[in-house]
Amino acid sequence: MSELQGSTNDFINQLVVKAIEKKKKNEQTLANKLKPRLEHVLFSQFDVLETIESHNQKTTLYRLAKKDEPEKQICCKVLNSEQPEHVLEMFVAEATHLEVSQHPSIIDFIKLGNEFERPYFMYKWAEGESVAEKLTRHKYKSFRHDHIAWLIYQLAGALEYIHTKGICHLDIKPSNIIICEDDSIKLIDFGAAQYINDSRKYNEASLSYASPKYIESGKAVPQDDVYSMALLVCALFTGYSDNNDWKALLQQRKRPHTIPKTVWNLLRLVVTKPRTHGLTPISFAQALAHIDMNVMQGSHNAPLFTQLRNADLVLRKSSKYDVFRLGRFKYLEASLAACLCLITFTVLLKSFAFTVGDNNAVSLSDTSSRIKPAQAATFLSQPPWEIENALDNNSSDVVSLAPYREAVDVQNSQLRIWYGQEQEELKKERLSQVNQFTELDSIHKDMIILRDYLDRNVVLSSSVDRRLTKLMASVNNLKLEHQKYNYSSMLEDEALAKNVMLGDSKGVEEYMRKSWIKSQANSYYYAYVLPKQVLNQVISSVDEHAKTHFYSKAIDEVNEAIKLYGDTVELSSKKAELIVKRSEYVLFGTVTGEMVFESDKLTTALEDLHGVAPARFKEVSDLLKKIAKDSLDKSFQQDTPAEGALAIEKALNAYQKKVTI
Repeated sequence: MSELQGSTNDFINQLVVKAIEKKKKNEQTLANKLKPRLEHVLFSQFDVLETIESHNQKTTLYRLAKKDEPEKQICCKVLNSEQPEHVLEMFVAEATHLEVSQHPSIIDFIKLGNEFERPYFMYKWAEGESVAEKLTRHKYKSFRHDHIAWLIYQLAGALEYIHTKGICHLDIKPSNIIICEDDSIKLIDFGAAQYINDSRKYNEASLSYASPKYIESGKAVPQDDVYSMALLVCALFTGYSDNNDWKALLQQRKRPHTIPKTVWNLLRLVVTKPRTHGLTPISFAQALAHIDMNVMQGSHNAPLFTQLRNADLVLRKSSKYDVFRLGRFKYLEASLAACLCLITFTVLLKSFAFTVGDNNAVSLSDTSSRIKPAQAATFLSQPPWEIENALDNNSSDVVSLAPYREAVDVQNSQLRIWYGQEQEELKKERLSQVNQFTELDSIHKDMIILRDYLDRNVVLSSSVDRRLTKLMASVNNLKLEHQKYNYSSMLEDEALAKNVMLGDSKGVEEYMRKSWIKSQANSYYYAYVLPKQVLNQVISSVDEHAKTHFYSKAIDEVNEAIKLYGDTVELSSKKAELIVKRSEYVLFGTVTGEMVFESDKLTTALEDLHGVAPARFKEVSDLLKKIAKDSLDKSFQQDTPAEGALAIEKALNAYQKKVTI
C-alpha cells in the first residue's frame, strides 16, 4: 500500500513540475510577444536584399541595406521562434565567440541583442566570393601555389589570434572563407566554435573538414583547426570540391602531380598525426610558403586573387637543395612572460642565428647578422639541461654562443632574485608537507591501536564498525595520495641525496626533470589559465544578473573585473552592452506600462544610452516616440490612463532640450 502511495505521490509531483514549467514557458512566451517585433524595426530602417533560412530551420539570416545608403550593408541573424533551450545557448555562444574573436581577417561583429521578441546578432556584410564558389567555378583545376600560400597565411593569422583568446573555430572549410575585392579574406560562421578543451553536447561542425580526434572526443584543441587547414590546402591544390576524392588521395603513397613534394609531406604529416604534428597555424603557413619559383613560372593554375599584394612578406623562393624541415621546436605564442620579452630585446642586437635540427638539438651558425625574437624565446623555453647540452656541443663557436650565454645569464639572474625573495616561504611549504605526512602517519597508527583496543574490549555495532573502517581507509588513502606527489618523512634534498648514495642517480635525475616541467606548467596555470577561469566565472555571474534584469549589479561586477584585468575590449564591450540593456529595460518597461520609473531614472537611462551608443539612442528614441504616441492615442479612445507613455514623452522632450542647450 505504501509503495502504491509513494508512486502516486511521485506521479503527482511530476505533474506539478510540468505544470510549473509550462506556466513559466507561457509567461516567457507572453513576455516575448509584448516586446516589439524585430522585423518591424528592421524593415523600417533597412531594405531586405536576401533572406536565407538555415538548413536546420533554426535561424534566419537577413542581408540588409540601409535605406537611402545602399552601400552600407549588414547581416542580421535571427533565432526562429519556439526553439529549445540548447539552440538558444548555441546561438548566443556563436555571437559571443565572434565578438571575442575580432581580427582584420574575421567578419566584423556589430552587436548581440534581445530587446525584441527574438534574440539576434548583427555583423558587417563582406563583399566578395567564397573559396567554395571559386572551387566550383574552376572545377578540377588546381590553384596557384603562391595564391594558396597567401590565403592560408591570412587565415593562419586569424586562427592564431583566436587561439590566444582560448577559442577554436572548428569549421574551416571553403564556404566559410570569403575573398574580398581587395584580396583580403574574411572568416565567417562561428556556429561550431568552442573554447579550448571544452566539449558541447550539440555542435554544427562540418564532418568533411573536421579532425577525427575532435569528432571522437568532442573536445576542441588548436591542432583541430590546423587539420582543417590542411584539408583545405589539399582541396585547393587538386581542385576537387568533393572532399572524399582528396581524402582518399592523402591515404595513398603516390603524390598527385598538382601538389608539390614539400606540400605533400606537410599535408601527410598533419593528416596522419591530427593532434601530434607540432604545428601552429602560423608555422603551418610558413612551411607552406616555401615555393619553387621555377615550377611556378611554368604553371597555368587558376588564380584565387585578382592581384597578389603583400605576399612578398611571407612567400620565399626555394630550390631543389632546400631541406624541408617541419620544426619540432614549436615557436612560442605571443603571450610570453615579461622576463622572456626583456631577454629577447637584450640579445636582439647580437649577430647570430640558429636553426632547429632533426634531433631537436639547437645548432648555431653565423649565416645571419641579427637574432630574431622568436629564436631567442624558443631557445630559452627549453629545459635547462637541453640548454646546457646545446651550449656544450657548440662551445668552440665563441662568437655565436655569446648572445645565448648572455640570454641565459639574464634569465638566471632574474630567477635568482625571485628565488631569494620567496626562499623562506618555499622552505616553510616543504617543511609543512613533511609535517603533514608525519601527522597523518601518527593518526593512522593511533587509529590502529584504538581499533585493536575496541575489538578486544568493546562490542561494536555494525554501523559504528563500518564508520570506523571507512575512517581508517580515508586516512590511509590520504597517506598514499601524499606519497604520490611528495617525499614522505624527510625533506626533499635529504631524500634525493639518500637515493643518489644508494645508486639511483637516474631516478633522481628523472624526478628533478619532471618536477621542473611540472613547475613550468604550474607557472603557466597561474599566469594564463587561472586568470581566464576567474574572468569566466565573473562573466558567468554577470550574465546571470543580466538574465534577471539586475543590470546595475552586473555592471558593478564588470567594473571590478576592469580593475583587475584592465579596460580590455571584452570587458569594455560587455559593460557597454549592459548599460544599453539597462537603459532599454527602463525605457521600454515604462513606455509599455509594465513598470514605471521615476523621472530621474528615465533621464539617467537616456543619458547612458546616448553616451554609450549614440546611433542606438536615435533608433530607440524614435521607437519610443512611436510607441508612446500609439499608447496615448489608444488611452484617449478607451479613456484609460497611459502614465508610462506620458512619462517617456516628458523625459524625451526634457532630454532633447537639455542636449540642444
